[in-house]
Amino acid sequence: MNSRFFAIAGTAVALLSAACTQNAPVPATPVGGGPVANATLPAGVGGATGGGPATPERGKALVTEKGCVACHIIKDVPGAVGTIGPALDGVGDPAKRAKIADNRMDNTPANMRRWLQNPPAIKPGTQMPNLGLAAGELDSLVAFLSTLK
Repeated sequence: MNSRFFAIAGTAVALLSAACTQNAPVPATPVGGGPVANATLPAGVGGATGGGPATPERGKALVTEKGCVACHIIKDVPGAVGTIGPALDGVGDPAKRAKIADNRMDNTPANMRRWLQNPPAIKPGTQMPNLGLAAGELDSLVAFLSTLK
């Protein structure tokens, strides 16, 4: 293998490590406004903003775009083989996983949204960073995670 490959691989590992070890919370900056009439959301979760309606499909794409795949195993998501965070199988079924955020919160769509919005505010010292997700991104991620039965 050539040195360029190792340089690129080293940079990728460094970036992923930094994303998974952020220490200080970063305030989220939601964009947009109220609910979208055609949003596909679990009960108790607001509407999408910016980028179209919130859908599980958009949420599934976001887990790759936002780097969630580096830290979590997520069935049927290519590349989601990380083991830093918990595997997310069953997270969409409160009967299987009654609590989230290291047993800090009941597993509800509203709590899932709160957790994803700012993990360090819920669990100080967590390795899960605040990604500064917009409201529509949060809604789509919750919609997708709710499908993981």
